[in-house]
Amino acid sequence: MSKTNKKNQIIDNFYKENYTLIDVRSKEEYVLGHLKGSINFELEKLFKNYKIKLNKKSKYLLYCHSGNRSQIAMDFLHSKGYENIFNIGGIIDFPTEMLDMDNNEENYY
Repeated sequence: MSKTNKKNQIIDNFYKENYTLIDVRSKEEYVLGHLKGSINFELEKLFKNYKIKLNKKSKYLLYCHSGNRSQIAMDFLHSKGYENIFNIGGIIDFPTEMLDMDNNEENYY
């Protein structure tokens, strides 16, 4: 399976299985383009506010630019008892047709 097909399958599962898609990049990076349906929860804010914003019973897919920050976020959340957290890597690995430029304020945590 190609990388693009694998990424498409991940996003398809996101929609089918009610995952929350979280972009842990900065707001400045997010406004330049993000995956459709994602919310922006910057890594530094996630460290401080995860208990307020995230439910341990919910399912989350994390991504950033290359996959490094989302891996840090996933490891951190796993250490706090969150089990349904998955790092889907970097936005650079997704096809451009999966990107969105909608910058609705509701998309920011």
